[in-house]
Amino acid sequence: MFTLVYGLEQPDQIFRRFPGVEGSAYLIGGLGVNYQARPNLLLTAGYAAGRLREVPGVREVGVGSTMPPDDFGNSNDNFNLVDRPVPPGMAEPNAAWPSVSREYFAALGVPLLEGRMFTPTDTGTAPVVLVSRSWASKYYPNESPVGKQLVRGGCLECPLSTIVGVVDDVRYVGLAGPLDAMYSPLTEDWLR
Repeated sequence: MFTLVYGLEQPDQIFRRFPGVEGSAYLIGGLGVNYQARPNLLLTAGYAAGRLREVPGVREVGVGSTMPPDDFGNSNDNFNLVDRPVPPGMAEPNAAWPSVSREYFAALGVPLLEGRMFTPTDTGTAPVVLVSRSWASKYYPNESPVGKQLVRGGCLECPLSTIVGVVDDVRYVGLAGPLDAMYSPLTEDWLR
C-alpha cells in the first residue's frame, strides 16, 4: 500500500495532516513482511530504500517499523528508568517505540534537538535510544535525558539502553494521541 501526498497549495496543510513532519511531498509505503523470514527483512528494506533513492526528485528515504500518524499503539512498549524505577507492583510506563533507520528522521524532516542521531556503530551490542521532546519533558522535566539509562519491556536481565539524543515530536497513536516516543536503531541486531 502506498500513499502519495503532493502538490499542497499551502505548505501548512502537511502539518495538519502529519503533525511533527515537515515537507511538501511524501511517498509513504508499507511492505508486507514475513517475520518468520527475519534475516531477509533488512535486505528487503535496504533494497527498497536503495531503489527509492534512485527515483528522480527523491531527497531522503528512511525506513521504520511503523509510520506516523495512525499506528494505534502497535509499536508501544513498556520501559523502566534506571534512576527512577517503578515501585514494585506498579505498572511500567509505555510509549511508542519503533525501530528506525538512521535516515528516518531526515526523511520526515524531524530535527535533532539535543545529543546525537544514530550512527553506523549503533549495532545493538551497547543498546542506544533516541527519545521525543515530549518524552524527555515528561520523564526528565528539569534535566537532560541524554546519558540516562532504561531497560525495555520489564526485562531485568536485558542490557541497559542509553539515551543518546532527543528529537522533535511525531504522532504515532492517531492525531490526538500522546507524543511520547522512543526509537531504537534498525540494525541487524534488531532482527535477533
